[in-house]
Amino acid sequence: MAKYSKLKNKVHPIAYVIGVIFLALIAVVIIFSVPKKSEKMYRDYYNAQIKVQQFNPELLMTKEHLYKNINVKDLEKKIDSKDLVIVYIGGTWCATCLNEVAIYSSELKKNEELLAKAKNIYYLEKPETKELKGYDDFVEKYELGELSYPALLSFYNGKLVEVKYIAGQPQPKDIRTAVYVYYNKLYNEIK
Repeated sequence: MAKYSKLKNKVHPIAYVIGVIFLALIAVVIIFSVPKKSEKMYRDYYNAQIKVQQFNPELLMTKEHLYKNINVKDLEKKIDSKDLVIVYIGGTWCATCLNEVAIYSSELKKNEELLAKAKNIYYLEKPETKELKGYDDFVEKYELGELSYPALLSFYNGKLVEVKYIAGQPQPKDIRTAVYVYYNKLYNEIK
């Protein structure tokens, strides 16, 4: 055994450096391949929209949307900050949501004064089948009653200012008009 004791497995230090660099590259690839929440929202809505039987390209969600994902707890903090907070509540399971989601964003982009105050639309995803933590308390706190989806809510100075609801399945032109009127009315109320 003595004659083999000189043959030790030696790993060259460069091999360690190469291994660390390789692991770091894998970590970077994983980090950059995980989509941001806004990209995930875009993909989810876009994919659901193109599967709808009566697909309307005019109503497609764009990558340049103004939505920012939020949970109920963080939403309440935003509302308490006294800033203008516009909230969209809905989900890809809702046919009306699929028809209206892109319009909320595109119409806000057109209203530059309101956009300067709001900066974005907070997206509160309401699951179809499971409860959303803190949601029932939120609805009760702001006396929203039985919300139908999609819901577009606006808060200013910590108070509910405006709720948008259109019954039925309106045409895109009618949705645009209603959202345009909603945003103008909201801007006039917060001036």
